[in-house]
Amino acid sequence: MFRRTEALYTNELDRLASSLTQALIKAYTGSAKRSTNGPLQQPWWNEDCTKAVHEHRTAKTPVSKRSLRRTVRKAKRAFYISKIDKVENINDVFRIAKWHQTTGIYRTPPLADPSNLTIANSIEEKREAFASNLLTNSAEVDDIPFDIPAIPSRSIIFPDIDLQDIELAILKTGNTAPGADEIPTRILQIAWPLIRDITLSLFKGCLNLGHHPECFRIATIAIIPKPNKPDYTNPRSYRPIALLSVLGKGLERLIAKKISWLALNYKVLANQQFGALPLRSSVDLTSCVTHDIEASLKQGLKTTLLTMDVKGAFDAVLPGRLVNRLREQGWSNKLVKWVQSFATNRYIKIRLDGEIGPKTKLECGLPQGSPISPILFMLYIAPLFWMGNPRKRFGTHWLPEHRGETWSAQMAWSLFRQKTKLQATYTDSYSKSPQRS
Repeated sequence: MFRRTEALYTNELDRLASSLTQALIKAYTGSAKRSTNGPLQQPWWNEDCTKAVHEHRTAKTPVSKRSLRRTVRKAKRAFYISKIDKVENINDVFRIAKWHQTTGIYRTPPLADPSNLTIANSIEEKREAFASNLLTNSAEVDDIPFDIPAIPSRSIIFPDIDLQDIELAILKTGNTAPGADEIPTRILQIAWPLIRDITLSLFKGCLNLGHHPECFRIATIAIIPKPNKPDYTNPRSYRPIALLSVLGKGLERLIAKKISWLALNYKVLANQQFGALPLRSSVDLTSCVTHDIEASLKQGLKTTLLTMDVKGAFDAVLPGRLVNRLREQGWSNKLVKWVQSFATNRYIKIRLDGEIGPKTKLECGLPQGSPISPILFMLYIAPLFWMGNPRKRFGTHWLPEHRGETWSAQMAWSLFRQKTKLQATYTDSYSKSPQRS
């Protein structure tokens, strides 16, 4: 394994990250058995059910059959009653509400590819349809070079990281789905006493040199059908979720948390910009909207609320413009270089119907599933919130051409009046996060 305490070049960081990943894979595959994809046992099944099955197979009488059914019903009832009794928070309630939903193997139907007006039947054709409609952007030809000069509006000093930051970003998170390396959080927690020093060296080197290791930029894309869509032959009725390396997501989560606090402290983001920010929840957003509505109603005016949605918001981000935006906002050069490395030379493998396709390169976009993508997108669209007259950007406004009516919108005013071509996600009043169509 790579032994040097500090990496001096980006290729050393790539080698260090790859060596660490391969060592973890070798260790846990040699000590643990891979789980099979066979049918899962029902969670309510117990020893009484097993005993009743054996008795029925031996006797094969109507009495033993009725006894088996009674035993199964009793086991189900006892299991679900115990689950209900253990409900402690709202997440438990939501899990109970999903009991009626069926699970099983989902096979995607033939897809009508709108990009070339053909029908995709084979898995290879479906992967191509998803890649061309969900993961690529025709506007990438309008991207700008990374070396275009920008005048920073401020100077934001990015703080150093320590071992406590890394442990919080990696070990204190949920057991999220692993990426292509198949290393789960639990493995990192077990191996942490052995890998913490080399992980600290890796993460510090990544920030100091402004480089995101190559093995962390390879994502397995899971295609998830969106609920309640009328036509599942349309590729837009599916959502691509990037399954990334858990170790790499630790670095992304650490940087995202620091960026969020710095963006608020240096006022990079507007006061009424919500999403991917600490201390700004959906409750705060609905409070702002409710205040504007009540203020206009108090004056005897009518109120109109306009909400907007962006198709493929993360996938529409252009790396060159994102880097230029960060320079204009005054972020440190090492952070800007790291974001440039993170957003470029990304590769994906699309997993569809139980099969994983070949590695494909992406030219633009941010991975949906990365902890840092939401805050980078918020910084990407931040100029929209500073456009126009401050009084016309937020709050309640009286429109002379529509006497007796008011315009109440968080960001729609800028989009409507300025006719800007730059798209932006508007967070719905009753949504916890920006939604994608």
